[in-house]
Amino acid sequence: MPGKITFYDVLSALDPPQWSSNTLRTRLALNFLQLPYTTVFISYPDIESTLCGLGLEPSNPPPYDKQPAYTLPVIKDGDKWVSGSFDIAVYLAKQYPASPMRRALFPHNTIPLARLIAGYLNDKVLTPARKLAFPRVPTWLDDRGAAYFRATRQQWLGVPLEEYYSSPDEQAKIRIDVLKGLDGISKMLKDHPNGPFLQGEDCGYSDLQVIAVMAWIRRGDPDTWNTAMESPEMKQLWEACEAWLA
Repeated sequence: MPGKITFYDVLSALDPPQWSSNTLRTRLALNFLQLPYTTVFISYPDIESTLCGLGLEPSNPPPYDKQPAYTLPVIKDGDKWVSGSFDIAVYLAKQYPASPMRRALFPHNTIPLARLIAGYLNDKVLTPARKLAFPRVPTWLDDRGAAYFRATRQQWLGVPLEEYYSSPDEQAKIRIDVLKGLDGISKMLKDHPNGPFLQGEDCGYSDLQVIAVMAWIRRGDPDTWNTAMESPEMKQLWEACEAWLA
């Protein structure tokens, strides 16, 4: 029988401390399913040593000159370890299926839809949005985490984070690309007039992924978030899911 869940998240200096779009997906799923859990926050420079010390395999394959070996989120449920936000969601859906007291995390067998949404968000929203938000990330972290983030991202990006900011004109173009990606989500939401979710009246992991990305954008580039919230569909989705971010 699955036991109480331990959820490993990235340490920050924020209040509330959660901020990463990847770990927020897991937090949203746990809260949506109303599962009790304990959060363990790990500073960026301690993630690899902590997870390696727990006996976990690396999250990413080598080489590690452009990516870390270990990433969060990770959960421990009883004796079971699961890493990666999507794999965690699939595990939770199987271990904690729908019941009279619990909604389905993937209603109507929508794992394929959720995978498509994950790919869409990464390609059309997160990839351009990182150019706007990355330089702000160290200001959200604990001191050790900020120093680690600056050093590793400079190594991977080839420039200091301060130089990763685009010019104002370039930022405006990037913001348009991000908003185009989010407009695609708005159009999907319009397909269900009884909404406010991507499956109509039923919330699921597809929606939670959108909310996790929107929460990250809200902190990383508030102007983009404010513009996106002018969409009635996006605003309704946000208001319907916001409570699960806590």
